[in-house]
Amino acid sequence: MVAKTVVPPVSAKVNIVSNGNLLQLYHERMGHPNKKHVKSVLKQEFDIDVDTEVCEGCVYGKAHRRQFGTKIRAKKPGKIIHANVCGPFCNWFSNYRHFVLFKDDYSVFHILYFMKEKSEVS
Repeated sequence: MVAKTVVPPVSAKVNIVSNGNLLQLYHERMGHPNKKHVKSVLKQEFDIDVDTEVCEGCVYGKAHRRQFGTKIRAKKPGKIIHANVCGPFCNWFSNYRHFVLFKDDYSVFHILYFMKEKSEVS
């Protein structure tokens, strides 16, 4: 015997946008480009006037931030070395599942070592 699955009815919802807010809507949907550009793209379909509404997202995106702090730079090679361990990867390269990258801060010299186990870092 086959059991029947009953799908409950879903109420339809309709979103209506008025022409007054259409420019702002497409400005946000297109990734916040200049509103004159959005108007030229939509000009073929709609009759839109450029409004003077300020986009809050654009204001925050164009705001300047203060620096996080001063970075201590190495004065000689080998004084500051950055290390990064990545993995595990599935059967990546000759059964090596991890790698470690060492970078010298002064000379920006990189060297990469492949490892089968993460415990091989030391």
